[in-house]
Parts: sequence; structure tokens; C-alpha cells
Amino acid sequence: MDHKYFPFNGEPYKPAMGLRPLELKDWIEIDSTNEKRLLHKEKILKENKDLVLQINPEAEEACFELEEMVRNHVLEFFPDQFSMAASELYVNATGYSFSQPQTAEQALMNVAQYVQEDFAFLSSEPPIKLIGGCICFPSRWNLKEKMNLDSEGIHGPVPKFKETIGKPTETFMEKVSVDKPMQRFNWTLHDTDHIFTPFPSNDGRTDITKENVLDITYVRYERQTLRRMPKTKKVLFSIRTYVHPVSEIVAVPEKRELLKKTLLGLPQDVADYRGMRRFFDTLNAALA
Repeated sequence: MDHKYFPFNGEPYKPAMGLRPLELKDWIEIDSTNEKRLLHKEKILKENKDLVLQINPEAEEACFELEEMVRNHVLEFFPDQFSMAASELYVNATGYSFSQPQTAEQALMNVAQYVQEDFAFLSSEPPIKLIGGCICFPSRWNLKEKMNLDSEGIHGPVPKFKETIGKPTETFMEKVSVDKPMQRFNWTLHDTDHIFTPFPSNDGRTDITKENVLDITYVRYERQTLRRMPKTKKVLFSIRTYVHPVSEIVAVPEKRELLKKTLLGLPQDVADYRGMRRFFDTLNAALA
């Protein structure tokens, strides 16, 4: 099992922002899943565009800036994956060529087909609010429902968010600078390997047992980055999602033990919020 990240440390859950410095060369991540994921994004945008792509007027300029930022980045750091001819960017993963966008929506659509990362824009001045983006791979939420909310509104369902890291999160969003991008990591478990999960998990599997839970659950791991955009000064949020079977983790004794300890230290309300209500106790029993 060769996973880039392993999110379980065996420690009890503690609300934290978990921010770490980000080297800009590491902003975008590309791997062997790229072609499949980009084709999946294309399908999602055709069938569910209103759910995953939203742009307020104040975010339109940022869409063009993001498209330019991503183009420049991939050409510099992934020259084997991307090439430029005239004004068109060629994406090796899909074999498509993309011309310079003429509208903000086209700019975001282009970005969604360049890289796996999802992107969202937050306003440049307080109160910081969600003003646009393209989120094709959401985890039990969707962009349309979160639009125009501030940090507290966006994170309202998160247990004890307001009492613990609500104010630090708001302060960070207001002060994040162009020259100090940051990253953080987040994880959950799903009872599906579907990466497009825009709604709460009320209609998930009903056949989960202690005997099969390790085989039909999946770790969903998000690498999130935050940076202020140089031109528009909007706060840019990105999400790169990884999904791996739990069965691959439990096959390694040391990792199985870390998963077990981490889940034992996870409060029930946090597990419920993350969409694990139906199988959380069953999974703990299987790991015991």
C-alpha cells in the first residue's frame, strides 16, 4: 500500500486548525488517478453544474486570476503533463486543449479540467464570506448551499466549532497573506468510494455488519490549502481529495492499531457530523 498520506495518529480528537506552511511548488498534486478524476469532473459539470459551480459578481475577476495561476503553475512544475501552443493549454491526462477563457465561468470550467483540486473563493475583506468556486468532489456538503455564508455559517454543523476554533479561523482568514500560504489536512470515513458526495449520508448502505464493515468502508482524506491571491486579494481555498479502502489500512498491523486508537478517541458527535453514524460502532467493534 503506497499512500501519500496517512491521517491516523492514534491520539484523541481535539478541535484544531492544524495549519502548516505550504511551499508553493507543492500547491498542486498530480498522480496516476488524474485521467480518471478529470473525466469524472467533466461528467459532474455536465450533469450537476448548478450544484458544484457558483460565481458571485465579486468573484468573477478572481476566476480569471485563478485560471492564470493554475496554468502558470502546471507549466512550470509539470511540463511532462502540460504543454502550451499559441494561447491553448494542452492537458496530457485527457488529451484536451483549452483556449484562454472569455468568461468567468469558462475560466473555472477550465481549471476544473486542468487539475483534480477543487477551488473556492472567499471575500477579501471582513466579514469573510464564500463568494464562488467549483467543488466537484464535496464530502457530504455542496457549494450551492454554502454560498454567501461566513466562516461560522459554513462550519455551523461542526461540533463545538464556535466555542473552540471559530474565532481563530475567522482571524486567520482575515489575515492570511500572499507570501505565507498554508495547508491543513482533514479526514473522514465513508461507506462508499464515490468521490462526488454532495448530500448528507442519510441514504447510505443498510447492510453493514461487523463481518463486512472493514471491506466496504473507505478513508477519505483531504489536503486543503489557503492563500491570498496576489491581484484580486481574494482568499483562495483548495481541496485535493484521496479515497482509499479501509481494508488496505487494516492489512498493515501498525496502521490498523493507529486507526483503532484514533476512532476510539473520536467523540460520537464528531463521528456523526462526518457521516459515520451508521457504521461507527460497528467499525470499532470490528477493530477491537
